[in-house]
Amino acid sequence: MKIIYIRGGDKHAPHIAEASGMEYGIRGDYIAYATVYMVDVNFKAFQDAAGRFVWNQPEWDRYLEIVKCLRPHQALAVDYMPGCPRDLLWKQIWQLSSLIERVIVCPKFHGALDDLPNDAQLTIGISVPAPTYAGFVPELDRLAGRDIHLLGGSPESQAKLITRLNGVGAAVVSTDISFHAMKAAKGQFFRNGKWVDVRGEGHTTEELTIESGRGIVKYLHAANLFRQPLLSMF
Repeated sequence: MKIIYIRGGDKHAPHIAEASGMEYGIRGDYIAYATVYMVDVNFKAFQDAAGRFVWNQPEWDRYLEIVKCLRPHQALAVDYMPGCPRDLLWKQIWQLSSLIERVIVCPKFHGALDDLPNDAQLTIGISVPAPTYAGFVPELDRLAGRDIHLLGGSPESQAKLITRLNGVGAAVVSTDISFHAMKAAKGQFFRNGKWVDVRGEGHTTEELTIESGRGIVKYLHAANLFRQPLLSMF
């Protein structure tokens, strides 16, 4: 399982990722400061003011050029939201699959999984609920045999979801996370499944982010070793 530190706009992010034992990734509208493992799409560029899906061809063309230039291992299609035609989604998948090894699609409505081909190159992205973001978790019992990527959220939420996905026969092949960078800015780091507050002790944000990253890598890999029956979510 790959764990990816997604942190656009931070020149120190590649070093933090490497020192943490993570891969480095960016969102496509940020500058890459090193070789990237993953490129995320700015899904908000494909929403109107009310949050409804709208197609933005110029933005998609720019994103494709970035993916073509950076050649990451994996990248995302636009979130599969209500109102997005299936044929348009499949076109995105086809265009990306000609450039990279793994395409991630994040379904954002119940029933969306019916439209996603069960292909070895296609990974299902799950937007993990977080304190400031509702996310969206599809029907877990429909994910048996699928490769999964977890998008965002806290390490605790990711670990909980990993064990439940294992329980239904899905395989979490990668996750991305930057939650610990926000916590580091508040003087906290992640160790042994808990957040430790060290404000005022002279640690830099970068040091705390790396320490958290190392703890998160161990924590998530440990969670991935467990197999348990499907339980209620969150």
